[in-house]
Amino acid sequence: MKLWTPPPSSRLLYALSALCATLFFIIIILIAVFRTPGEKPRDRTTEFQIGNLSESMTTKVGQLSQDGTKLMEKLQQMDTALKAIQADTSIGQLQSNMQRVLTAISKMYDRIKRLDNGSEDIVCPSGWTQNLLSCYLYSTEGRSWEDSKKICEAKQAHLLVINSEEEQNFVFGITKGKYTWIGLTDVSGNWIWVDGTKYDSTPKNWIPGQPDEYFGHGLGGGEDCAHLHQNGQWNDDHCSRRYWYICEKNL
Repeated sequence: MKLWTPPPSSRLLYALSALCATLFFIIIILIAVFRTPGEKPRDRTTEFQIGNLSESMTTKVGQLSQDGTKLMEKLQQMDTALKAIQADTSIGQLQSNMQRVLTAISKMYDRIKRLDNGSEDIVCPSGWTQNLLSCYLYSTEGRSWEDSKKICEAKQAHLLVINSEEEQNFVFGITKGKYTWIGLTDVSGNWIWVDGTKYDSTPKNWIPGQPDEYFGHGLGGGEDCAHLHQNGQWNDDHCSRRYWYICEKNL
């Protein structure tokens, strides 16, 4: 017996119907899966968590940026304040004044000890002029800086060392406008006082533009010795010049 077979057009229609039915069932299954209780809320919760984390990170980054800006402003303020302190010359002047006071106290203490032992008188030698705790002898002739230094040392004294503005004014009254050697030299490369007093601890009274280490005088070398000018201010000159000088010794 011959079985019945659908014509080709019917077979095609049948196949399409079967495919549509299969797709329909697949869609139903997928919908069922995605609509499983608890599944969708979990996905949405995750989305919310990610969104909240993103917002939190954005807030933190913004806060850190603000904090960083404030920190930079504080550092800038500190840097400006530090530069202002470094530029404040009054601090250096205060330290210099304190050093001079301590030096004077030390000298006074040594003097009191010597007086207590009865080893010295409290008056200057004949021909010397007293001012506070020191005696001064003004020369009667001009000598080189080195000769002046040796003459003072032979008298148990030293070339003049100026420790204060008061002393500067006092010795200017003695010199009466003459060029006068003082005990300050930079032969070693740095300005130093002959008695060991630190140069930075004493006041400075240089003529503007001095010291200049001038080499054009024709005497060889530069200018390594300091003297009082006619106006009482300091100038550096060649150490071989024959100037007046002042010897100084402590009481």
